[in-house]
Amino acid sequence: MQWTVTGKRPDINSPEAIDRLFAMVMALTGEVAVLRHRLDSMQKLAETHGWLAEEALEAYTPDLPERESREAWRQDFLSRVLYIFEEELADLKGGETADSYWQTIADIEKGDS
Repeated sequence: MQWTVTGKRPDINSPEAIDRLFAMVMALTGEVAVLRHRLDSMQKLAETHGWLAEEALEAYTPDLPERESREAWRQDFLSRVLYIFEEELADLKGGETADSYWQTIADIEKGDS
């Protein structure tokens, strides 16, 4: 049996769709960060106690060095997730535009660069 997709396909290039996608990615980013912190807490407790009880995880409070380590990881994680925006911002600050990009390509093709 062959399956085919019918109906209107979503327009993924609309500003609204891009906004929704960005919101979903950011929501997932938050969830991954929370999961990573919980897993880290579980690993620390398992090392300390040799087993893990749910109450112990809920009651766990990281000390200052651990909180600082987690914050550093979170900043690095967000930098990786938001890399494309950082690149675009750097390009804009450096005067890079789509027009200048295509002009450079044209210059290269003509042998001017």
